[in-house]
Amino acid sequence: MKINWAAVGVGISAVVAIFVIATFVYNVRKNRRDQNKRVGWRLVADQPLLPPDLDATWGLGISQGTNKLSHPRKVQLEFSNIGTADIKADEIDQELSVWVDEGKLLGVSVECRPRGSSVMERLEAAAMKITDTKVVIANRAINIDEMYRFNLLVVETDQAVRRGFHASGCSAKEIRVGYLHRRRTVSMRRLYSDIMISFTLGFGAVVAAFIWLTWF
Repeated sequence: MKINWAAVGVGISAVVAIFVIATFVYNVRKNRRDQNKRVGWRLVADQPLLPPDLDATWGLGISQGTNKLSHPRKVQLEFSNIGTADIKADEIDQELSVWVDEGKLLGVSVECRPRGSSVMERLEAAAMKITDTKVVIANRAINIDEMYRFNLLVVETDQAVRRGFHASGCSAKEIRVGYLHRRRTVSMRRLYSDIMISFTLGFGAVVAAFIWLTWF
């Protein structure tokens, strides 16, 4: 059987061309996702330490030393990088922060769950700027899938705790319970989609080359 080297060359060229196209499609889709910088936040808890009816009816209260605390409540806020790119420290214009316009923050702790970990780690005081009314995460990058949790003891106000963050090219949104799980599911679907596109184009090239070699 005489080999038609011209046909073999065309077939190989077709395979290479389709492989290049598949790689290009994958990289374009990946680069678009990499440009997505987003921080999500959610209010985990905002509850009084003592039910108001007990205070009003029975005159019960919570004290620190000899001082009775006014409207003490526990507040938890979480912030996560829900985008597809790390947010570098030098890209941050307004650092991650929470504060109250009235009242005080009597107790503060901040935990971080690094990327790839399921364990919350408590931040050292040196990593934060803390006053009676505000907590700021100082000069710290927020990597993909990292989460920060603010645990606050708020007194002397019933107003909501405020939050702030801004980085170049980054958006922020409120997230609900289960959102991060759904986001990971969507990411896996996108990965499978990219793999299927590459596989389909590559398989099509092989079939086209086989038909060319068989018929021509």
